[in-house]
Amino acid sequence: MKKTAVVYVCKGKPSRGGGGLGVAYNYLSATWGKPLEPLSVDHILLCGMAEKLLPEEGGSLDDFLSALDTGAKHGAPLFVWQAFRLRQIARRYDRLVILSFAPYYLWPLVSIGAGENIVAIHSEHSKGGRHHELAEETGHFGWRARFIEWCVGFNFRDTDRVVFPSRGALNLFTEKNPHLKEIAERKAAITYNGVAVCEAPPSRPASSSLRIISVAHHVREKGLDQMLKALRLATEGGVDWTLLNYGNRTELTESLLAQSEAAGITNRIDFAGLKPQAEVRASLAEADVFLHTPVVVVFDLSLLEAMMHAVPIVITPLEGNREALGEDYPLYATTPEEFAAKLAWIASHRAEALQLGQALRERALGKFTDGAMARHYADLIRSSLEA
Repeated sequence: MKKTAVVYVCKGKPSRGGGGLGVAYNYLSATWGKPLEPLSVDHILLCGMAEKLLPEEGGSLDDFLSALDTGAKHGAPLFVWQAFRLRQIARRYDRLVILSFAPYYLWPLVSIGAGENIVAIHSEHSKGGRHHELAEETGHFGWRARFIEWCVGFNFRDTDRVVFPSRGALNLFTEKNPHLKEIAERKAAITYNGVAVCEAPPSRPASSSLRIISVAHHVREKGLDQMLKALRLATEGGVDWTLLNYGNRTELTESLLAQSEAAGITNRIDFAGLKPQAEVRASLAEADVFLHTPVVVVFDLSLLEAMMHAVPIVITPLEGNREALGEDYPLYATTPEEFAAKLAWIASHRAEALQLGQALRERALGKFTDGAMARHYADLIRSSLEA
C-alpha cells in the first residue's frame, strides 16, 4: 500500500487574522479531526520550524497551535530550513502534496533536483505578488523586491496548481505580471476564502450615533485617506458617527492622524491597532456600518466576517468586492462624496439597512463559510493525490 501525505506549510503560526495565515487557520479549523475521505493520508503541519502530525481527533486547534515551538529562524533562513525538511519528508512517502499558505522563497529550494513524488500547490494571497507589495511599502523596487519577483515566477512555473481567493485576485496578479498571465490562468484554482459561522444579532441596539467599524491596516492600498475625507463630508452633512478602526499602525499613521485633526474629527475616531479576532468580531456584532475603502483588493476575510455578522457594508466596487457582495449591491461608492451620501442614507434608513445586512449574511452562509472553503481545498488535494 502506498504511503501518502499532505504537508501544510506556513512561515508562522496560523492565526485568526487576515492574509495567508488567516486562511490557513480557517482551513485547519474547518478540517480539524476530519480525514480526507476516501483517501487515507498523513496530515503534517510545517509551521515555522515546528513539524507536527495533525491529530485525527481530540483537543482543539487553538491548543495544538499554542503548544508549537516555532523556533528562532526567520526570513530566508527559515525557508531554507523548511525546504530541507520537506525534501526529507518526501523520502518517507510515495506521494506528497505540499500546500503552502505564505512562503515565497520556498519552491526553488524544494523543487530543484526533487523527485517526481511531490505535488506542489501554492496559495496566493498577495495583492499582485509580494514583490509589488514590498515595492509599495519601501517606495522603490529594490534588489529584495527583484529577488522575490524571481521567486514568485518560479512559484508559478514549477508548482502544479496555484490557488487564488477570487477571480479578481487572479486578474490583479496577471495585470501586474503580464509575463506570467498564461501560466497563472492555466494553473489557477479559484477558491473563495471562508470564515467561521456565527450567530447573527437578532437586532442592534438603537443609537443616535452611527457606529462605524473599519478593519484595515494603515497602508495605502486600504484607501484610508479617502475614508477620512468621506467622514468629514458626512459630518458636514449632519451625520452623527463614531469610527472604530482595527489595523496595524505604520509610518502612514501619523499622516492619518494629522488629516483627521485638520478635519476636526479626531475625537470621533479610535485607531485601536491590532486586536484579537474575538474582540474584532464582538465589535462587528454591535456595528451599524462596515466601511471599506480599499483601492486594491483580493478577497478580505474581514469583509466576509462583516457579512457573517449581518452588518450593512459601504464599500468600493472593485472586482473582488463585487464577487463577495454581488454586482447589484446598492451601497457601492467610489468618491468621498458618494461614501458620505451612503452613510447619510444608512443613518436615516436604519430598518432598510438592517435588511441589507441580513441579505449579506445569507449570501455569506451560502458561499463564504470556512467549511465551503475547506471542501474546495480538499477536492483540489484529493485530485492531486489521485492524479
